[in-house]
Amino acid sequence: MIDIHTHILPGVDDGASDMRESLKIIEKGLKEGIKTFVLTPHIKDDSAWGKIDNIKEIFLALVNECKKNGLEVRLLLGAELLLVPDIVEKIRSNILVTIGGEGKYILLELPFSQLPIYTEDILFRLLTKG
Repeated sequence: MIDIHTHILPGVDDGASDMRESLKIIEKGLKEGIKTFVLTPHIKDDSAWGKIDNIKEIFLALVNECKKNGLEVRLLLGAELLLVPDIVEKIRSNILVTIGGEGKYILLELPFSQLPIYTEDILFRLLTKG
């Protein structure tokens, strides 16, 4: 089983508060049959886009801790990206936000209140860019 939307990076956004909590969540998931976790911290504004390198470091630390603790799990880094007008360009400039860093898949968060007028255009651009 694959969990494609988690907030278990330690100390990042509204998920696990520290490494110990992250490892507990992963252990529980493994017991429930989850073999792969896609870690998807919120990327909602320019300040979050500026922290992507730091998020990658935290991700690598979690991967190393899983290995140290003998947890046989596959972790993939991604992001939960808020739909903004320049998202296509932002993704192109930092491929780390794509699931697994391969540039093909993203987790897109739409605004809660209403769809922006540019939604259809952005989705079309994302699809045509692959």
